[in-house]
Amino acid sequence: MGSTGIRDAQDSDSSIMAELIYSTENEPEQIWGGKSKEENLNIIKDLIRNHNSRYSSSYSKIAEHNGEVVGVLVTIPYNELEYSNIKTDLAILKNLRGFKRKVGFLLNELKFSVIKECNKGDLYIANIAVDNKARGLGIGKILMEEAELLAKENNYSRCTLLAKDEYVAKFYRKINYRLVYDRNIFGNRIIKMAKVL
Repeated sequence: MGSTGIRDAQDSDSSIMAELIYSTENEPEQIWGGKSKEENLNIIKDLIRNHNSRYSSSYSKIAEHNGEVVGVLVTIPYNELEYSNIKTDLAILKNLRGFKRKVGFLLNELKFSVIKECNKGDLYIANIAVDNKARGLGIGKILMEEAELLAKENNYSRCTLLAKDEYVAKFYRKINYRLVYDRNIFGNRIIKMAKVL
């Protein structure tokens, strides 16, 4: 079965982290505003190295299996989330070329401004990704346990997250995350879940 470990992410992990994070989104062009996979990966890499962004390596943990990076976890304290979201949007806008693309990105971001991703006392799980070749090894569960350990060590009362679809929500339900709400906001299904610690 091999050995699995968790470590702090480094800026030097940005390429593999970008690939993993990119793989979690159904519509990456809407999230990061790039026209191609390569452009979006470059935007994500810049965000990972930007320590004010919500994708910062300083918020991230890496899962390794047999010495190979197979997963990433990004957690953000409730009191840093809004600031990191603003800094992320500004960094993405700076990377985008053309007025139309910038406006399109901003309009998409407005959809998410009505969502409260977390409350006071929460640790927000902004992203979790596992490499396809490592599926079935329990990496996702190990990363979620790491998030909960971080939350407990730092006296957060619960972990919150947004599940992108019913399949992902089912995984979280298996590890005792409960539904906060399931809403359709501007044509996007938003499934917010939480686990009290």
